[in-house]
Amino acid sequence: ENWFMSAVGDPLDWDYLADADTGAVQGTSTSKFGELGSPITALIPGSGTTLFVAGRNNLHVITGDPLWDDSKQEAVSLDVGVVGQHAWCYGPNKSIYFMSENGLYLLGPNDFNLSQTDRLSAGKFDKTFGDVAFDSTNAFLAYDYNGHGVHIFLAPTSDRGSKTTHYYYDRR
Repeated sequence: ENWFMSAVGDPLDWDYLADADTGAVQGTSTSKFGELGSPITALIPGSGTTLFVAGRNNLHVITGDPLWDDSKQEAVSLDVGVVGQHAWCYGPNKSIYFMSENGLYLLGPNDFNLSQTDRLSAGKFDKTFGDVAFDSTNAFLAYDYNGHGVHIFLAPTSDRGSKTTHYYYDRR
């Protein structure tokens, strides 16, 4: 539920009490940030100085360096999240596709507000994705620039004898 960043220019410096301008920072070490409402499932670098921080049922964005005065942490959604660390991919024009517990979503480069009504897979894979037990399934997404779509791989985490399921979302 808490996030951590190393010092600027030194990925091995995790001293949160050192330099206040370039030092390491964590969500609870500043007065304007804090812990998220649920465990973090994915970190997604956005365009510029944005970082999307996802839980299973929420998505936040951090803009700028958390040590800067003008940096912010804002909720993008409090009911849509990302199911795992590999359950997202980049698409054209810096867009981000990701798998949530109820389906596939698209986050445009300037989208900072998302709800369940924005689900790309609505009406197409509702039952299929709704029946997936993401506690025991890893989701992997990859964008196919030649085919204009998203490959969605669902692999069981424990039973190595089970088969991976593959879906394809065609943007066209």
